Amino acid sequence: MDATARRIEIFAPFTAAFDYTKLVLFQPFDLTKWLTIGFAAFLAGLADGTRLNFSGGWSGPDFTGKWFSADSTGVAEQFASPLFVALMVAIGIVVLVVILLFMWLGARGRFMFIDCVVRNRGAIEEPWREYRREGNGLFLLMLVAGVIWLLLFALLALPLLIPFFQGGEFSFGIWQIVYLLTAVPVVIVLSVIWMLIAWFIAPVMYRQRCSALAALRQVVNLIGEYPVPFILYLLFAVVLLVAGGLTTCLVSCVTCCIALLPYIGTVILLPLYTFYYSYTLLFLRQFGPEYDAWTGLLPLEQGTPAMEQTVEQEPPPVEENPPPSDEPPPLP
Repeated sequence: MDATARRIEIFAPFTAAFDYTKLVLFQPFDLTKWLTIGFAAFLAGLADGTRLNFSGGWSGPDFTGKWFSADSTGVAEQFASPLFVALMVAIGIVVLVVILLFMWLGARGRFMFIDCVVRNRGAIEEPWREYRREGNGLFLLMLVAGVIWLLLFALLALPLLIPFFQGGEFSFGIWQIVYLLTAVPVVIVLSVIWMLIAWFIAPVMYRQRCSALAALRQVVNLIGEYPVPFILYLLFAVVLLVAGGLTTCLVSCVTCCIALLPYIGTVILLPLYTFYYSYTLLFLRQFGPEYDAWTGLLPLEQGTPAMEQTVEQEPPPVEENPPPSDEPPPLP
């Protein structure tokens, strides 16, 4: 694709996503459809925990030279206790199973939610079956990526934990500070890059019905070919996420924290999640028909508006003054 022949917009998909969100959820308003799409959105967020809204505490070192105030000998004896080991193993297995279950449901849910947004319908069973292969493939990719990230974090944390393993004390000196100032920015940059790549894998798989690895390669190549539009997208997405976070806090206060409840919060904030996915899909479609989720869809079942029927509503196109022959078809 010739980069000079195609203008990639950042703000135009924002306007189109706003209008398309109104089309999907409010024109007309259908409570059953809203609740159904909300359930798909809830499942889609299980993979990253964004729809659970659970809060938890964190405890750490007191930075006085020891790990809390516990004696290292007593801690070692507790760790060596068969009952303690068995309890920790059981808890670890349960937590691992729950995490894997959430990741799997989240991977399948992303395709369900994308399908609801693209086809402007509330459906659970059909997209669950239709995109089973893609959802399972995305789950396996996320699982491998998660293992790689855990190994990377363990490797980076090892220099900080060696003093504790050697002497039972957690020392925090100058070299640890220098190490953190070097390692943390690298981890942040790598995490942001991976998050950007991973966010577009499911839309590419949905459009092309390809494997997760094939979608991963395409997204990486696309970002490498058009780095500036994706960097601008990332910066603008950060602004949108911050605004969405503030909106979530405001809605939670207004609803007396009801919006923090699983699924119920997703239903209340469904316009926000629908807008996020619509914006991503509309941004991606600018790179050609092979990345346009609305291209090549079969007519839907009777009673659900097909693409040819919804085109008559003429929502605004993604780009202003698009070329006559090299643009994706109008947004359905």
